[in-house]
Amino acid sequence: AVAELAGKWYLFGGNDLGNRGMLNTLSVYDPSTCTLTDVEMANRALVPLGTRLYVFGGWLGGSYEDVTKYDDRFFFVDLAAAAPEWKELLPTDEQQPWPCARSNFAMTGWDDRYVLGFGGYDPRVGELNDLWVYDTETHHWTEIPASSTADTPAPRWGHHLLVYENALVVYGGEGGWRDGRSVPLKSLHYLTLPCPTTSTLVKAVRSP
Repeated sequence: AVAELAGKWYLFGGNDLGNRGMLNTLSVYDPSTCTLTDVEMANRALVPLGTRLYVFGGWLGGSYEDVTKYDDRFFFVDLAAAAPEWKELLPTDEQQPWPCARSNFAMTGWDDRYVLGFGGYDPRVGELNDLWVYDTETHHWTEIPASSTADTPAPRWGHHLLVYENALVVYGGEGGWRDGRSVPLKSLHYLTLPCPTTSTLVKAVRSP
């Protein structure tokens, strides 16, 4: 996962396909000096918001179908702190809504306060197309249900999520399987912000 913050690029986690396997390291690339350094902190969607980086969920390695290998933990690190360290964000009570464990949960920040997350992969049900909002002031996740299924993006993982002007944009990704291969998706969808109580991600463009 990669995010840009204050002119620097932050790279977190991944799989090196070698002896180290799944990674939980954070590295920083400074384009002004062309240097890459490791930040001494350890702890899988990644999003910058203010001076903080937020990380949610991910795949822990092993079998893709093993539900115990998928994570629903939520962490942040404040890069402005004298000694940055990861801290876990926990539900305030057992009834608080929380995104299920998943990999490839695309996230983006909005209004210097909210973390928006969409889709991903859960081996129990496959690809997902649920939309979540995390309020960094109230420390609560809220699921935003679609008011219509007609224009809601198909379930997907590996997609792009960003805020452009006053719209949340979802593009591409992979959804379903055909002839033993994942099916690439080329549709573009947007949702006008702020999100109403119920909302629809409206299809804007479908590429050939």
